[in-house]
Amino acid sequence: MAEGKLWVQPYLQWLRRQATLQVISKIAPAGTHFRDHLEKLIWPYLRFAICVPRDCPTIAEALTEIPDWCPVTVLLARGKYVEEGLVINKPVALRGNGKVQLSSNDGPLSVNCEGPGSPQLCNLDIESSIEIVTGAVLKSCHLSGFLSVRGSAKPQIENCSFKAMGSTVLSLRDDAEVKLSDCSFQENTGTCIAARNSATVVVERGT
Repeated sequence: MAEGKLWVQPYLQWLRRQATLQVISKIAPAGTHFRDHLEKLIWPYLRFAICVPRDCPTIAEALTEIPDWCPVTVLLARGKYVEEGLVINKPVALRGNGKVQLSSNDGPLSVNCEGPGSPQLCNLDIESSIEIVTGAVLKSCHLSGFLSVRGSAKPQIENCSFKAMGSTVLSLRDDAEVKLSDCSFQENTGTCIAARNSATVVVERGT
């Protein structure tokens, strides 16, 4: 796919950010809670962004096309995506725009980003197992597959639900540290959290 067709020029992206900030400043002064709320809602969409399937037919192809830096938002249109051995090794925000189901039929969905920045998975129904080796952020996701965290990974999991699993839901080992905030475990017949070696879990706010 031609680079000029996929990417908006950085200068135009900068102009769009500045215009948006001016509009926000008029209705929500800096330092107010409303301003912070608006920036959290809007800012992820003002980074470099591509849409699946509009710009790329699959998530795997989108991850191949995007550069290693700077951070990119990959917006997934409503629907179900079945990917082959999906590996997220760049600082991307994978964000569902509507009800999005994601599964991998060739091994777990692997999050392994060694560079600066942490991948984000937001607003997704993830049916496959997930393996996290480095930092990551999961927000507002519904998970029905095994989640493994190893090495020195320190993911943050916020407002996510783990549901209907027959084995261990969350497995940690080595020096991994997982922070859970406002998460729920429902209808799971196996162990919810298992930690080995020096792995730890930090529970915050209502989990």
